[in-house]
Amino acid sequence: MEKSLILYHESNILLLILLALVSPGFNQILDKYINRLDPIIKRHEGFAPVAEDYFNRATSKMEIQNYQGAIEDFSKAIEIDPEYSEAYNNRGIAKRILNDYTGAMEDFTGR
Repeated sequence: MEKSLILYHESNILLLILLALVSPGFNQILDKYINRLDPIIKRHEGFAPVAEDYFNRATSKMEIQNYQGAIEDFSKAIEIDPEYSEAYNNRGIAKRILNDYTGAMEDFTGR
């Protein structure tokens, strides 16, 4: 059952991101949704945090151009799963957008 809830949650994120791209002013609604992701991450209290939850929230933050917040969440995902290459890549993109070219290259090359 928990796996189905995670899949449902991920489809909601994709739908919201799509709506944000085609609907002007939708970023405010998406921002409220991102704030609702905190309890989803906290649902694992007493258990090891799940990297995908932080990755999903970071991806949503990228969509509303909260790049610093996205970097923080991608970093948490990487801390949990140091082999999470997609998190490194997306964190590098966010760093590049914020003109942190050295940090971006480190993420892109794995150094």
